[in-house]
Amino acid sequence: MTINLIAAISKTNQLGYKNKLLTELPNDLARFKELTLNSICVQGRKTYESIIKRNEKPLSHRTNIVVSRNVNYHVHPSCYLYNSVDDIIREYEEYAEKEANVFVIGGKTLYQQFLPYADYIYLTIIDHIFPKADTYFPQFTLDDWKIIEHIKNKADEQHLYDYHYVTYKRKK
Repeated sequence: MTINLIAAISKTNQLGYKNKLLTELPNDLARFKELTLNSICVQGRKTYESIIKRNEKPLSHRTNIVVSRNVNYHVHPSCYLYNSVDDIIREYEEYAEKEANVFVIGGKTLYQQFLPYADYIYLTIIDHIFPKADTYFPQFTLDDWKIIEHIKNKADEQHLYDYHYVTYKRKK
């Protein structure tokens, strides 16, 4: 099982504001879909609710896991509810296929909880500081990680800001 964190952040680690993305970059959304398709996507309750609000359904062609401390929280019938990160890790280490790809897609608390277990971090770093943000991607030390990919993208008519795809792999 491979554990991946995936997020779009500003150059100061800003992640979101009022449970929404800071901006939408069409190429980043396409990359997110390409990377997470046919994988396991772990999301916190607020991230799940924002996806449902936006798409009117969970992410398609993925196994959607929602993490909520509320044992009575109701999720879409195609989703799975877990109450802790430990339960997910224990169950998926025991039962998932070795090739299983788990993507943690937000929010902040889940990123923090999964960071010690992560094998890869896929970041889209937006070359901008947004005037308002209330959520930040957790700090991590580069001593533990190696950059294995860095792709620079320029702003254009669909993308207001320059942005970078940076992929980190945990050093063994």
